[in-house]
Amino acid sequence: GIHCFENKLYTAYKDRHDSVRIVVYDISKDSMYQYFSWGKVNPKSKYIYEQVFCGNKNGDQYIATTSEGDTLLKNDSEIQLIKLDKDKQTLFVKQYHIEDRYVDLRGIKEMKNGDVFILGDIRLPNYQKYNDDSYRGYALLVNSSGDSLTTIICDQFSDGFRDILQTNDNSLICASSKIRHLGNGDGKPLIVKLNYSGKTIWEITVDSSEYSGSWVFYNNMRKILQIDSLNFTGICGIEKLDAQDIFYPYIDYRVCMINFNLDGKVNWQ
Repeated sequence: GIHCFENKLYTAYKDRHDSVRIVVYDISKDSMYQYFSWGKVNPKSKYIYEQVFCGNKNGDQYIATTSEGDTLLKNDSEIQLIKLDKDKQTLFVKQYHIEDRYVDLRGIKEMKNGDVFILGDIRLPNYQKYNDDSYRGYALLVNSSGDSLTTIICDQFSDGFRDILQTNDNSLICASSKIRHLGNGDGKPLIVKLNYSGKTIWEITVDSSEYSGSWVFYNNMRKILQIDSLNFTGICGIEKLDAQDIFYPYIDYRVCMINFNLDGKVNWQ
């Protein structure tokens, strides 16, 4: 993610030494520099696998990472979350343990009330084609102090939550994907509305897209935008085609867009 605050752009990346670093681009001075770095929270963990980053209008910043749990003998995961204020002071460092599952992070987003959703998927250590628990959407909700409030695990076999938006009625609009049936890796983009506790209210499968494994496993481009004059527009994905063209198999892309309202009515796609 990219955070803009006081005419500066912030983003985070993981270097090859398993450290997460925040870098800053100062627009007024046209200069870039490192802002902050940190390593593993749990000394028993061997690696940091990935990071997600966001900030808010007050200048606070959140970084979440994943790593192994307390022991390599188990297939556990651990999410680490750090919050900084605008002066680089650490407000908290939290750890959340997930037993017998791996977690892949897809994003992090602050809600209107200050709660934070850490988004991703939760999966078995080894993909099992006919096991519906192999991949599920996963979201961890914490408050502004980092205290865990609830965990949402989507009951659809999917590649996880890629984006989330809080509506005025305190429900959640989420972007994901789902496969067409058990044991099949092909899928379509999915928009789902949940209440704040994670109960499904409605879902939209994007019929204008073709079934493809690219929607399910290889794509990180699903976003939801709220435009008042256009209701809610879910930009569901940008898919590299499965390449019928043998001469240019890697340059074709497919974009899928869908416009819908809060009742789940599709206006166009």
